Amino acid sequence: MANSQIHLPETVIDQLDPKLAKLCSGMPSEVSLRIGELVRQALGVPIHPNRLVKYAFLFASAQLLVERDAYSREHATAARAELAGEFHGLGKESSDGAEAQRRYNRGRRARQQVASSLNSLQMKCQGVEKIAQKYHLDLPVHLQQQLIPQKIAAICKELLALKNAAALGDKFPIDQPRSPDLTLPGQTYVWWRLAMAKYQGKWNDMWQLAVAWRLTDARDPESFRTNVGRLCRGLESIHYPFGRAWQSVLSENP
Repeated sequence: MANSQIHLPETVIDQLDPKLAKLCSGMPSEVSLRIGELVRQALGVPIHPNRLVKYAFLFASAQLLVERDAYSREHATAARAELAGEFHGLGKESSDGAEAQRRYNRGRRARQQVASSLNSLQMKCQGVEKIAQKYHLDLPVHLQQQLIPQKIAAICKELLALKNAAALGDKFPIDQPRSPDLTLPGQTYVWWRLAMAKYQGKWNDMWQLAVAWRLTDARDPESFRTNVGRLCRGLESIHYPFGRAWQSVLSENP
């Protein structure tokens, strides 16, 4: 098979399953180059070429995912800081994200206090409105002209508007929590465990490859398995961004 599209050693390509070789030949060059380099680094590991390429593909995919997430996280952080700065008059040109966030946090606490006070005042105003309506005709004429129920209702409405303005929005972008990302080893191990087919000796292969690719400093498969279990605790299913064809090939042995 020609090695014009697959950046792998000829000795590896010649032993690949045809379906796996076809998928490799259709990969983007960036992914193919990464896999080729990883395979060369692990040629000393006694593992079937099919499995070696599959593990390398998952590791390379994890690298790309973590890099993309880090880039997105950096821009999201900058956008939140910019928005916080605009909120407090620093302007879009301000580069002091930490100061913008401090001002926003102080402003958030102030809004909580003001909104709480306005809420209490608005509830009292509603009580005054009901009492004024009930006893309106019993008041002296000059007070009836001043304590018009509609006037008190307008005051209550204004207090409600002020309270709503000060209240914290449930979906305000600055306050949106971000789910924690897996580390590169964590993301790789999750996919190795769940996407790759089970077979005898899998943990030993994973450990040797993790050592070869400098993902772990575990001294033996048992320690490695404990570390992986800790990193992947609670993850029994995961989203795969690489399509059903790859999922099918990864689930096959060898």
